[in-house]
Amino acid sequence: MPKKNDELLDINDWFIRSVKFLKNNHKILSPELDCQIIAEHVLHIPRYKIFTQNNISTTRNEIYLLKKYVIFRYLNYPVAYITQTRQFYGREFKVNENVLIPRPESELIIDLSKFIVNKLRGKPDNSYIINLAGYDISILDSSLSEMSKKRKNIDKISIADVGTGSGNLGISLSLELPDTEVDLIDNSILALDVAKLNVNKFATNNFLIDDDLLTNNTKNYDLIVANLPYVPLGSSVSPDTNYEPINSIYARKNGSELYQRLLNDLKKRQSKPLYIIIEKFPIIDQEIKHLANNLGLKYVFESMFIAVLKFKR
Repeated sequence: MPKKNDELLDINDWFIRSVKFLKNNHKILSPELDCQIIAEHVLHIPRYKIFTQNNISTTRNEIYLLKKYVIFRYLNYPVAYITQTRQFYGREFKVNENVLIPRPESELIIDLSKFIVNKLRGKPDNSYIINLAGYDISILDSSLSEMSKKRKNIDKISIADVGTGSGNLGISLSLELPDTEVDLIDNSILALDVAKLNVNKFATNNFLIDDDLLTNNTKNYDLIVANLPYVPLGSSVSPDTNYEPINSIYARKNGSELYQRLLNDLKKRQSKPLYIIIEKFPIIDQEIKHLANNLGLKYVFESMFIAVLKFKR
């Protein structure tokens, strides 16, 4: 059906000119891809049509939005906030300026969680093992073997996604590990609103909890996953990050404040989690390791941005 106030747009010409414009900002690393995503979002067409079809029927408003979003992108406004979506672990999550944009490096948390939970259950699943092939998981594997001997018949496992934001971690875990109970916890009502949209989209049974870390939550969890703010105040970050909620990025005490609070709280609990998976910044590694040692925690896995800890028993 023809669109109201139809105009013909030479999409290939728009693409060439827009890419050239974005290249004037040397901090934009993928101008071609960004323009493809913007065109797909505004015109509701598959990306290949940019290169195979010249004149496309559009409305004046769509042409306005194409120009507007390219300018926004030139000013480092994230593409994910333009489209209000972000891919994470093979799924498209809703996002907006009230939540941190999910990063690809966070997907390792999902693979490690699946490894831990399935190993504890004695139900190996090799579908994700290839994603761990480049990492040394020997210490974690040994720890899980010991844990399985001590705790027989581990079936129902409860997980807390602390600082859930859009819910991408916790919801992904619910979908990848359907027999687990995953709570989504955040101290931002606006973030929880976004997480609720994603819970509804993926029809998961997550319980959303408004709490400052686990301050008012006495529930016992087997696994804690946490991607808390960890960038030290004053650190240089990508220009795109300036549009993300500041409380989701920066933390005091050289970036370790919230992890100090969370780990201290867990230390005081009579029933402690079996494992804690955190996302971190390389610059705070020594701070976290010193804190962990003082609290009786040990590292059983570490990569550049992810660590798995457990309490010494």
